Amino acid sequence: MISSYAKSKPVPKTILDLHGWDVIQLSALRPQLALVPPRRSTPQLLDFVPRVAVDSATAMRAMTIAGLGISSLPHMFVRTDLSRGRLVEVLPAWRLTAMGVYAVWPGGTTRPALTLRFVEFMADRLSAFDRWPDHQTQSSCSRESGPEG
Repeated sequence: MISSYAKSKPVPKTILDLHGWDVIQLSALRPQLALVPPRRSTPQLLDFVPRVAVDSATAMRAMTIAGLGISSLPHMFVRTDLSRGRLVEVLPAWRLTAMGVYAVWPGGTTRPALTLRFVEFMADRLSAFDRWPDHQTQSSCSRESGPEG
């Protein structure tokens, strides 16, 4: 089953082709797509008015699969959906800019050894994503077929 949303749009070739598309925004971020074109290092920017803004990647994924628009999600979070055809990359040759991951402590508190060990543990695992063959840690996605894949 092809999503009527994805089917109704022409196949984009550049970020500018996404102007006017429905975008599902993570509310903690600016409403702006930053995509790096093939064989380039500088991202191109596209400001957008979100169709909806949500506060979790899980909600973004569910809404994207439901066909409500496109979203940019961590590749590790949607790789199964991509491989099963529930999601497709909108501009597969383009890369999304990397997002940082931060560990935050309240001011004036100590950082016990166990907490620091956890941060080091996570840093080792997250750095592994930079070594993936496709070196894409994020993906811009759209629903293409139903949950049955």
